[in-house]
Amino acid sequence: MVRLQGGYDPAKPIGMDNYDKTHGEYDITPWNCEMCVTMKHKIALGNDETTRIFVNEGCCGEKSNEVRSRPYAQLGSVDVSMYNNCCCCGAEVWMVSTDGGDIAPAGNTGNCCNPTDKKMVEEISEKLQELKVARGNIGLMKMHNANGDKLAHVANMLDALASAKGVDAPPCSTVMDRTDFPNVTYDVQNWQEVPLCCRGKESYASKLHLEEFEIKFTNRTPCYQTNSRRPYAQLGVVAEQDVEVPCAYDCCSCEPVGGHAVEVDGVRVQPRLGMETELCQTIAMELQARKVALGNIGQLQKGEQIRDVVNHAETSLEAIMQKLGVQVPSKPE
Repeated sequence: MVRLQGGYDPAKPIGMDNYDKTHGEYDITPWNCEMCVTMKHKIALGNDETTRIFVNEGCCGEKSNEVRSRPYAQLGSVDVSMYNNCCCCGAEVWMVSTDGGDIAPAGNTGNCCNPTDKKMVEEISEKLQELKVARGNIGLMKMHNANGDKLAHVANMLDALASAKGVDAPPCSTVMDRTDFPNVTYDVQNWQEVPLCCRGKESYASKLHLEEFEIKFTNRTPCYQTNSRRPYAQLGVVAEQDVEVPCAYDCCSCEPVGGHAVEVDGVRVQPRLGMETELCQTIAMELQARKVALGNIGQLQKGEQIRDVVNHAETSLEAIMQKLGVQVPSKPE
């Protein structure tokens, strides 16, 4: 039986005293003003999953304790955000958010006495992102690509050997698809949500970044900023919305407004005044292409290609062994 760091036993259920913290454990207890309440929140980063431990006990015996674990493959987004209660004047409240909820260590009140721990937030988000990439959907896709390329090379070597030995066997016809997408950034600032004097400026920036394996959305105002990223494999609905609003005009610039937008899993992106039809079409097509090639559909197709190459290699190797007079082992049932 294998035991990991801290005495974690993977054969037993996850519990208060049994969870994987191979890559670190952090105290993420929020600020609490109730003197008689015992509150202790932790997040542990294991090899394959992240675990959150919640201890909430009152002075009268009431308690609400819970342990939640989630595989990195099920982490959609790792978001870092900051907001300021006093809009530029108060303490900055930094948080990292995942599918398991917000993490605001050392307080989430946003006052000068209990600011959040920005350094810890950044460290947790970096580790979560690193583990999500390595042990989640992105890591799986990279592994499929590497294994597929190696198998294709083995199949080519077998084809060359079969030809040299005079074996009548067709060459491998399966081609491993490998689509490389460039990094692209789109300015998707919604001008209807921005003061006229700040339109197009970095102080109110909203940008959509399409990276190699993830979509990243950054949003910034003088009072808050967010940085959200999600693997293409986690994307569900990508919908272009073509909405016409006749006789509607922006009250600040008197320009016509519309409702042309792109919706990604409930997140609506509407650049400028909602009249950017071509831009919305481009974003929707780019997202759909990446979702298909690099998401669950692409992983399934890659698995099918690997299966076909393995079948070809097995058939070719059997033919070569028979040609050489070597007995072919029986197949497992």
